[in-house]
Amino acid sequence: MSNKQDLQKALDKLAEAKKEDIKAVSKAIESIHQVRQEQTETQSRQD
Repeated sequence: MSNKQDLQKALDKLAEAKKEDIKAVSKAIESIHQVRQEQTETQSRQD
């Protein structure tokens, strides 16, 4: 296998890993928004 093919495979794997990271970060942000919304609703009821 040539160096170019090895490099392309490595880049493909890196791109895939990056997609997974982006998904994970997006999910985390979504969770944070949900928790904040729940906290706001809870505070509204307490006031």
